[in-house]
Amino acid sequence: MMSRVNPASERRLRALSFDVPAGAWTLWLWTPAPDLQPAVAGLWATSAQTVGFREKVVPRETVELMVNFGGQQVVHRPVGAERFRRAWVSGLQSECIDIESPTAAQLMAASLHPAYAGPLLGVAGCELRDRIVPLSDVISRQAGALADRLEDEPSIPGRFLLFESFLRERLHGRRKAVPTAMRAVSRIVETGGRLTASALQAELGCSARYLETHLAEHVGFSPKQLSRLIRFSRVIERVRSADAVNWSTVALDCGYYDQSHFSRDFRRFTGATPGEFLAHRDPSSQAILVE
Repeated sequence: MMSRVNPASERRLRALSFDVPAGAWTLWLWTPAPDLQPAVAGLWATSAQTVGFREKVVPRETVELMVNFGGQQVVHRPVGAERFRRAWVSGLQSECIDIESPTAAQLMAASLHPAYAGPLLGVAGCELRDRIVPLSDVISRQAGALADRLEDEPSIPGRFLLFESFLRERLHGRRKAVPTAMRAVSRIVETGGRLTASALQAELGCSARYLETHLAEHVGFSPKQLSRLIRFSRVIERVRSADAVNWSTVALDCGYYDQSHFSRDFRRFTGATPGEFLAHRDPSSQAILVE
């Protein structure tokens, strides 16, 4: 079934085009409908005319629900390679992911706020941490139905509207995001990962042990781990379109007061040094092109 697209809907769409050594590609960005914004940070899609390439993808502060219309994606890990073809969920990651796209990537994704991802998908956040899981393992036959509906829709705006309908149906009538986890994540994000654990505990009126186990269960990360990820995400935002960077200034502005901590996080989250990142990043600054 095709989704009706009106001019107001099309105004929610933005397209960015890039030309890289692997070929030309377009990144489509879609602003979620207001009723979805508490749970959905954004939707995006890629349309590429590229040869095969490999990249190290920087961890995001969101859980990614992804549908693939192109060739398989290969995730390389120390224990071996995993192949993903149709649809999958990428949970919060504590380090960069080594991904190979043997053919042109044609993807569509919803970026879910971590406190809402578990309730929307019907799993605990801890089950998704540092994992990429076939969507069919999480929501069974609905995964294939979603992928088929999206692929049958010819327009990019129409696909986004259909994706929103799916997300709305998943959210409606299901268990809600846990209030303590919601508030904790919101405060960590609002403060750019700078809010201390003791201050967060005081705001929420709970003990350190409760907050750590509660967030780890429902989101997948402890407050400290999530703050670390958010701080680094702010670094990536700052340097996204910069040609030259004063890394000491950026690190300090984003809450790093120890250069060794910044260097360690940078290597863990990107698999590279700051200089290597600037030289080999993709145009979106969300990955480093490896080959």
